[in-house]
Amino acid sequence: MQSTASHTKAPGKSHPVVTEDQYFSVSPLMLLADNAALFSVYLRQGNNFVLYTHAGEMFTHRHKQRLAENGVTEVWLKESQRHAYTAHVEQHLGNVLADDSLPAEARAGALYGIASDALQDVFAQHGAGALPADTARRARQLVEHIISFLKVPNGITALGRFIAHDYHSWTHSLNTTFYTLGILQSYGLPDESMAHIGLGAMLHDIGKAEIPSSILLKPGPLTASERQCINTHPLMGVARLAQTELPQTTLNCILFHHEKLDGSGYPSGIGGTAIPLAVRAVTVADIYDALASERPYAAARPPFAVLQLMRGEMADELDMDVFKNFVLMLSNAGLTKT
Repeated sequence: MQSTASHTKAPGKSHPVVTEDQYFSVSPLMLLADNAALFSVYLRQGNNFVLYTHAGEMFTHRHKQRLAENGVTEVWLKESQRHAYTAHVEQHLGNVLADDSLPAEARAGALYGIASDALQDVFAQHGAGALPADTARRARQLVEHIISFLKVPNGITALGRFIAHDYHSWTHSLNTTFYTLGILQSYGLPDESMAHIGLGAMLHDIGKAEIPSSILLKPGPLTASERQCINTHPLMGVARLAQTELPQTTLNCILFHHEKLDGSGYPSGIGGTAIPLAVRAVTVADIYDALASERPYAAARPPFAVLQLMRGEMADELDMDVFKNFVLMLSNAGLTKT
């Protein structure tokens, strides 16, 4: 969605200039008109950056129209103001996603970028105790945006282009959310139920924020005690959320996403119909994204190889109806070839 550069500029005659700063590019389509954003907008001329609008200045429809008339396809912002830009887009994300004049890919990039940044903030809160209510509300709102965007024609395909396979807890949780909601689209669930499940998928690994990174990122095999420590993360996740008012469906997804139909999972060892449909969907999405991602202790596998492994070696552990719907969703979105 964005690219970065670092350049300097000799003083110009008619425009204020900036020097020796880093910038990142965004599509001018992502700038909302008639908003006084807290970031400056620059145009790139060769290796130079020229100020277009000041931070706090009203960015008008005329500003946006002039960019379109001149064929400007990217504008530049200061790296030091990236947070202000992210907050601006997140605040208006509903409007951005509902704007059919924007290409689906541009909207998907905004959604993935904002959600990834938000989840990175959540997982950075090591030892922070209970999840703040405003953080939970923020996550719920992002889930609702995802549900809405997945209804856009080719929405899943557009999102698939941004799915990151360099494994981090936050990108994995985000990918798991997209996949889970994509699976459940075919089950005809109401949006409210989808939101509860999506929030559970988004927070399913929140307990890993309490696991030492030396264990989570260990490149070699885990010892028995280290494995036991990691296996506590579903319980730790639910414990962390005990003070937060969340639906039972959401908590089930967090607590039971490592349970297996044959009873071989953890932490409770339940199986069969005791595992709700929502959890079974999160489990399939979770396993697929983990195996398809580059992890410290394992290389990423190609999508088709992951699906073959899941169908061949995990048939007794996973809900095969959910799995078949997942494969169909990936295939229809063209995501099995990446």
